[in-house]
Amino acid sequence: MDRKLYELEGLRQLTNTHYTEIERPLANETATLLQNTLNDIYRSSFLSEKQLRYLSSEVPEKSQPFYLLPKVHKPTDV
Repeated sequence: MDRKLYELEGLRQLTNTHYTEIERPLANETATLLQNTLNDIYRSSFLSEKQLRYLSSEVPEKSQPFYLLPKVHKPTDV
């Protein structure tokens, strides 16, 4: 696929009401909030230690790439 067409389709999809640009990466903040919530649930005895380990995750060191599957073969009026 032509790179320019790919970029145009990506911008078209991202400029609708479903997406909002964020000011900064949220992975660290989200991972900390999730881990605190899981720890609270574990302390309340609703999770086993094995479940806690399974649900806990590492914070990604860098942002993940954004991939797009454009449907450029479809008419734009659909």
